[in-house]
Amino acid sequence: MNNSIHFYLDAYQHGTCTLHTLIRNILFHEWNIQEMQDMSIKLTFPHYTDTAVHGKELIKHLPEQIKSIQIEHTLLNQEAITLLYDYTAILDFEQFLYAKYPHFKELEMKYLYQYAHFYFVFDADEHYTHTQWLLTPSKEYFFMPAVFTSEDLAEEFLNYPHLPEPEPDKERYILRTNGTRLFAMLRQMPIDQIAINPFTSLRTLYFSPDFTREAKLS
Repeated sequence: MNNSIHFYLDAYQHGTCTLHTLIRNILFHEWNIQEMQDMSIKLTFPHYTDTAVHGKELIKHLPEQIKSIQIEHTLLNQEAITLLYDYTAILDFEQFLYAKYPHFKELEMKYLYQYAHFYFVFDADEHYTHTQWLLTPSKEYFFMPAVFTSEDLAEEFLNYPHLPEPEPDKERYILRTNGTRLFAMLRQMPIDQIAINPFTSLRTLYFSPDFTREAKLS
């Protein structure tokens, strides 16, 4: 992803950037709190780094009843504010995932199981009677379902230039699920590996099929 928050704010205003992607980048950026009163807050680009607050940490310490957030000339609506809180949890999970991989313990596996923001991409006909996962391309010809930790990364994956087009009678969908349902589905598949966040701006994690058998609650 482009590191310039100016780029994403401008792209969002022109409809070329999704709200999910904008929110992720807002949380990655550092901000100065210019003004805070009642349940409204105004953020500006930091002029002094010693007073800047990282976006994710800033949102963690805001009251959940916040009604208005303004960033420069962009006013975030209630949907965007809700996503700020959701993506704070998502980024925390991604940080956990990359820090622990591949050394998960039993309690940490339960945390994976309970995670509610997993996404996968599938093709289906209009009656959903014939569905298939969209697999990540692999030069080894592995059977690898593509799993994502957030919707913006799933959307980013769909822009990958070498993905096959859906069959003529099928459309492409992004489905959100939690770890319980996700791993239950994966355990029924004859997979070679699981690719988490493939071909996105994050580092791809590859798990063996044994991972789905280990990711079970006792």
